[in-house]
Amino acid sequence: MNNPTKYLALAFCSMTLAACGGGGGGGSTGGGVVGADVNMTAAEVFWPPVPNASDSLASTALAKYEGEWQQACVDHMRLKTVLVATSATTFTVTTREDYYDYADCTGAVVATGSYGMPGETVTYDETPVTAAVTLLNGNLVQPEPAVSLATSLIATATFKLTGSGVQPTIYVDGKPMTPIQFTDAYKLYPGRALAGGSTKGALMLLNGDLLTLVAVPDAAASFKVKLQFFR
Repeated sequence: MNNPTKYLALAFCSMTLAACGGGGGGGSTGGGVVGADVNMTAAEVFWPPVPNASDSLASTALAKYEGEWQQACVDHMRLKTVLVATSATTFTVTTREDYYDYADCTGAVVATGSYGMPGETVTYDETPVTAAVTLLNGNLVQPEPAVSLATSLIATATFKLTGSGVQPTIYVDGKPMTPIQFTDAYKLYPGRALAGGSTKGALMLLNGDLLTLVAVPDAAASFKVKLQFFR
């Protein structure tokens, strides 16, 4: 077993826009406590269904964003998000973190992290704009009108972990940490919460991937990628 005082310092961006976005007030904070809800079952983790294309409320221009997306594995964890249209231009965004037994995200899911509700409600401009976009690798692209500007309203919610690997909360230097026991490691995760407020950002698709964008300060029609998802 690893030293139990060693914990991950990473604060994963859990929202499509809010937790990693710029502008506006609020967003994710470290002020909340991760809840080790060992009585909560996987079936109780909030994960809304995606409607069939024929039942979708999304406009034709924005329907391409609706559905389930995920990120690459990062040290046992894979971040997943689902966008569901509630009107032609408004979507709820719900995230889930699945923690796998092995660091390469193989084996059983031993813990699931969730806010228990949609973390944000995002309204997109239906007409895309042309903008310069800096990718995660530093390359600059400027596609034809493809960037959907967005305004997000952020929920107030506490992040909770549940699953067979989740252990009761412990305190390290006075701070609550939730342990997860993996086959090859024992790791502690710090508290997280969403504190409400609003933020602005944008979305675009590039080569089939969903890119979440934030504006580059003092640069007109210029964005940089904060998160990248694939189907």
